[in-house]
Amino acid sequence: MNHTDKYKELFSGLGLDKKTSDEFVELITKTTNKIASNSFVGESGAGLVKVYGLGDFKITKVEIAPEVFKETEAQLVSDLLVAAVNNFQDKIYEASKEAQYQLDLDLRALLYGKTN
Repeated sequence: MNHTDKYKELFSGLGLDKKTSDEFVELITKTTNKIASNSFVGESGAGLVKVYGLGDFKITKVEIAPEVFKETEAQLVSDLLVAAVNNFQDKIYEASKEAQYQLDLDLRALLYGKTN
C-alpha cells in the first residue's frame, strides 16, 4: 500500500465527503513529495565534510576535503562524518516541520473554509 492509499484509508473514517477527503489526500501527498524531492547538505568541521542527499533521507554524495586526511586520525574523520550526517538529518526535520505547519493551515482552510 503506498502513501496515497494509506491517506485515503485514514480519511475515509473521518466522515468527510469524498471531495474533501480527496483534497486532504492531495495536500498531504503534495507536501510529502515536496520534502522528499528537496536537496539538503549537511556540514561539519566548518565545511570540511559535507553530506548531500534528498528529503527522503537518502544520501547521494559525501565530500571530504583533502586536508582532513593530512595528519588526521581516523576517529576524527568518523566524528566529522557523523556530525555532517546528523546536520543533514536536522535540516530535513526542520523543513518537514515547516511543511507540516503549512499543511496544517491548508487542511484547516479546507475543513473550515478559512484562508491563510
